[in-house]
Amino acid sequence: MSLAHIHPMLVHFPIVLWLLAVACQCLVVLRGESFERRRSWQQASLWLLALGTLGGAVAAGFGDVAMDIAKEKGFPTAPIEAHEGLAMTTLTLFGVLTLVQAVIYWRRITLNRVLSWVVPIAGLVGIALMLMTAEHGGELVYEIGVNVAAVQP
Repeated sequence: MSLAHIHPMLVHFPIVLWLLAVACQCLVVLRGESFERRRSWQQASLWLLALGTLGGAVAAGFGDVAMDIAKEKGFPTAPIEAHEGLAMTTLTLFGVLTLVQAVIYWRRITLNRVLSWVVPIAGLVGIALMLMTAEHGGELVYEIGVNVAAVQP
């Protein structure tokens, strides 16, 4: 197995963890609760965000390795760099969201009902970015064949 194949295996972890985190965030605000409470849904959303962000950082590291291998093989760099740019934007957004939710939780900052919706809305924006990133990644593999097929002239 090539190091280039590790990235596609790892990206599934942050995808699932972030989806579950945002689902928990939505559940918290739909139940009329706030994020500073020490309840299971608040804790779950924070842990899922943190683990997803950690997994995303590891996947990004292996993505850089896969990109270097693809460049050496002669695959076009523009679509790979577009995927990387979206991925880094997604990772940054979820990283910031993780920090914000952690500060709210540990400092016990109470948000009003309207402001509480900012957290899951930011998460939904992250999900949209994540889906665009995944779409680009799928195009790299299934249309261009990056690191799974021979380079087409």
